Amino acid sequence: MLYLIFSSILLSLGFFTHKMSLLVFIGFIPLFFSLENRSYIRSFFISFFVGMLFYLVTLYWLYNVTFIGLFILSLYLAIYFGIFGVVFNYFS
Repeated sequence: MLYLIFSSILLSLGFFTHKMSLLVFIGFIPLFFSLENRSYIRSFFISFFVGMLFYLVTLYWLYNVTFIGLFILSLYLAIYFGIFGVVFNYFS
């Protein structure tokens, strides 16, 4: 669980300033370790959770407009992270 939160934080920090942009590439490493030897369903939900946290942090400005919109958009966009997790697990 700590890997997932750490991965989300690293991915999010890479988008705040240009000086920290390399953290985006490093942020996937804990996610890759947590996806190792998992079933497809479990890897989908692990990646989905990381994507959900990532989008909640990076789309923080949307909270000023609507919290429900932020939550629904984060849920929708996290599906792409989940699909990535399944594809990564398939090819590894």
